[in-house]
Amino acid sequence: MRKLLALAFFLCFLVCFGCTNEPKGVKDLTGYIIFTSPTSENILVSEKESSSDIPLASSYYIFEDTVIEGTSGKKYSPEDFSLGMLVDAYHTGEVRESYPPQSDVTTILIHDDEASLETAKALSIALKTLDSMSQWLVVSVNHVTSDLYEIQLVELMGSEQPITLKVDLKTEQVIE
Repeated sequence: MRKLLALAFFLCFLVCFGCTNEPKGVKDLTGYIIFTSPTSENILVSEKESSSDIPLASSYYIFEDTVIEGTSGKKYSPEDFSLGMLVDAYHTGEVRESYPPQSDVTTILIHDDEASLETAKALSIALKTLDSMSQWLVVSVNHVTSDLYEIQLVELMGSEQPITLKVDLKTEQVIE
């Protein structure tokens, strides 16, 4: 009887806790994609909210078994990555010593709600107007009015002085 009870308890445990939808891997950054490699095998993510003056960034390598999905539950592929997307990155737990740090990603969770995608569009417009030879970290993104965003960026390997760009989503242009 005890064996049967123990087996029933074990099966209940597996059903309740063994089949979760939690992302696999170690949670790392929540941030904006600021670079995608031409082959979509690598992304650079700038931390969304930083406790220091200069935001953190991490480089993530994508593999066949990397899970890429949206907060809506929609499945994505690496080819769907675009500049400005807000993502949660989970990695294997191993981080290469470099600047920015590099790791193999297990799960990318794309924030695919309407507000996040609109912010991604504004950030993409801002990043595409800057020197493509530099990597830019996101200091802040502020939604000023319905069509206006104010975005502060700083060069990854350059000046610590941030620049501020205003993006008009209606015209899809930087206005300052």
